[in-house]
Amino acid sequence: MTEKITFRIPGTVEYSYWEVTGTPEEIGRMDPEVCGALFASFLYSATTGERGAIKRLQEGQTALLPASEVKGEVQVQDVPQEAAEELLKAELGAEEINPNVAPYKQPPPAAAKKPWEQDKPKSQVTIDLSDF
Repeated sequence: MTEKITFRIPGTVEYSYWEVTGTPEEIGRMDPEVCGALFASFLYSATTGERGAIKRLQEGQTALLPASEVKGEVQVQDVPQEAAEELLKAELGAEEINPNVAPYKQPPPAAAKKPWEQDKPKSQVTIDLSDF
């Protein structure tokens, strides 16, 4: 089994990185200029889309995309609430919390005393003062 190498290269835009993972042979065959161009193109498209979405939200529109950009018909599949809950419980280990007895509404459990906070045993020493 060949070991994989990962390069995390900082992009020109602040806090942007592109990550390349592959075997030494795969990385040796790739063209860094093409990878950089793909990354820059994707980053430009993502930031342009983000700015457009923010502008639409500020104008009070609730749709993420303008109607002219939606391709095809979007089909919403109705999933029964019970099936969705079961899927969450089975796949993610989710559990229902009773809002009336929610853990965040209950006082935290008392912390155990630290060794230095515990009562020290009382020592009993008998002193014979008759010789003094």
